Amino acid sequence: MKHKHALSELCLQMLESGANRRTVKRALTARRVKGRQAVVLLCKQEMVLLRAGKIGL
Repeated sequence: MKHKHALSELCLQMLESGANRRTVKRALTARRVKGRQAVVLLCKQEMVLLRAGKIGL
């Protein structure tokens, strides 16, 4: 995965701004991230936000 830190920051910012999972996954796959890798990165960033208390499921 190229530029993993930049991609994780992008994912985190999109989730914080209220984007849904499908939109975030599309943004990652548009940046040449494979589907499963995009989902893993998305889940990791969601867990970061859950631990920080910024989102609640």
